[in-house]
Amino acid sequence: MVTDDRCRIDVLTQISAAHHALQEVALTLLDDHVRGCVTRAAHANAAQAEEELADLTDTLRRALRR
Repeated sequence: MVTDDRCRIDVLTQISAAHHALQEVALTLLDDHVRGCVTRAAHANAAQAEEELADLTDTLRRALRR
């Protein structure tokens, strides 16, 4: 797009749209993980639930640093 001499605002708009789409994918994956893995672990046993919650916390911490 930039090499085609397109308006820089159009390029920024496309980048913003792609960024938003990727955020939605990430949220969908996170929701699926919480509803699946974390919930299943919580029903299985406390130690497994703690491990899944720690993984979830680490994932959120990394995601929010960006």
